[in-house]
Amino acid sequence: KTRVYDSDLNSVVKVIRETIPLLSTYGSSWKTVEFKDEDSLTTTKIGVEVPVVAFTDDLTVTIEELESGDIQVNVRSQSRVGKSDFGENARHVRKLLKALDEKFSK
Repeated sequence: KTRVYDSDLNSVVKVIRETIPLLSTYGSSWKTVEFKDEDSLTTTKIGVEVPVVAFTDDLTVTIEELESGDIQVNVRSQSRVGKSDFGENARHVRKLLKALDEKFSK
């Protein structure tokens, strides 16, 4: 899923970092496990652990500054084990994007 926000890279990264621990699944909070700058001027990647009952899913958020100056956010969620997630990964992505849409809505 991709979103484009009319903001700056630092503001979007800050909001994402502040939002992640506020989100939860089945009563367990999400946790940032990795935060790395691929190209500190234009791209940042954030890794997130999402606890799901006895399992943990991995969420990757890639934030990139476009030539237009807007910020593009891509979110990907993947289960660590199993063949079916019963739609859980899609729910993780929608939950984070909904929170970001609310923060950056005009």
